[in-house]
Amino acid sequence: MPAPSLRLFGIEDQEGLIEMALSAYEPVRSSHVPLKLDVDPSGLVRLKGWVRSRVIRDSIADIVRRVPGVVALDLSLVVDPELEVQVARALATSPGTAGLAPGNVILRASLGTVRLIGRVPTAAMKDSVAQVAKQVAGVRGIENELEVVGKK
Repeated sequence: MPAPSLRLFGIEDQEGLIEMALSAYEPVRSSHVPLKLDVDPSGLVRLKGWVRSRVIRDSIADIVRRVPGVVALDLSLVVDPELEVQVARALATSPGTAGLAPGNVILRASLGTVRLIGRVPTAAMKDSVAQVAKQVAGVRGIENELEVVGKK
């Protein structure tokens, strides 16, 4: 017997089915950053949040698409390695930080929180790096562990 169409149920039921399906996937279950789920009556599912890899993002998309009643998926998941690249580009092109030597600042993103590690010549540069990084879309927070090795 075929599964009943979700059109027989309310949106809350479809959201529950999606949440159940996602919670069965270990990378979602173990993440302490919630995904924001919105289900439209037309079957459009919007999903926003942060994930550690493209594989996890793609797996989440596959899981959601398999839920009965999902007609379309609008996936806005920020992937940590891609976020690191975006922050690095912003630092390389921002007038206040473009003069940093390559390798002075190491970036590590974890579910949208960007950790800044390395050495900078001044306290002002340390602040500038953090400000530029904060402006990048998808950054949830900054952990500024930069060490000032020059003038304070």
